[in-house]
Amino acid sequence: MAEQKLPKLTTRVRFPSPAPFPPKSLSSRLVIAAVLLSGCVASEVAEPYPWEGVWDCGELAGVFTLTDTIYNPGEEEIEILEISEEGAGHVLRMVDGYEVQLTIAPDDTMHWLSLHGYDDLTCRRLR
Repeated sequence: MAEQKLPKLTTRVRFPSPAPFPPKSLSSRLVIAAVLLSGCVASEVAEPYPWEGVWDCGELAGVFTLTDTIYNPGEEEIEILEISEEGAGHVLRMVDGYEVQLTIAPDDTMHWLSLHGYDDLTCRRLR
């Protein structure tokens, strides 16, 4: 039996050409611009609280350092869990359950009030 030669089969697969860059449609350009700009736009920086800083709260209490995340009454840094606005001031709730109310007076002194006792201090800003 004679060997039969089969024709060579070739298959062509046509892949779609990639999308042109930059895109031609206006909507595609706007989407790309929005995505690129979202990474470039600086997020709005919040103003610091008026009580943030270093405070001299007298001989008995010493120097306090306050940020929006840390309450340091001189002995150790305590994490602030929550800050709420109450009246003319703010209440700070710490991770250990302690709460203080801070109010800034017109003369830039800070009124410090413990909500777990009757400690009441007037503090002078150092920085």
